[in-house]
Amino acid sequence: MTYCSACGQLLAQDALHCQRCGAPVAGVAKPALTGERPISQAIAIVALLLNILVWPGLGSLVVGEKVGWSQGFLFLIGLIGSLVLIGIPFAIGAWIWGLVTGVRLLERAAAQERAARGTA
Repeated sequence: MTYCSACGQLLAQDALHCQRCGAPVAGVAKPALTGERPISQAIAIVALLLNILVWPGLGSLVVGEKVGWSQGFLFLIGLIGSLVLIGIPFAIGAWIWGLVTGVRLLERAAAQERAARGTA
């Protein structure tokens, strides 16, 4: 069993980074080698604000994430379907999903920054 050196989260056997805080797993290739781009905290904050205030998933697109951009489609479906009872939960769910995605980007940026300070 392996635990994250930054937050203590139990890690999956093949994990490249911690799912809770985003810190890279010791002894695993750096994000640049695994295809993950490092993100600054400023960009992560902008992505979070875009996800919350403008359009769910827009922040993920700005950061260049392949996951999370489809939140906007759910939000649109929810808005269109808001005349029907089920549309409102879809819209709220997409907004919450955008919020969670933005917070995870911010946590990952902070973990990458801590890791860079620790190795530099």
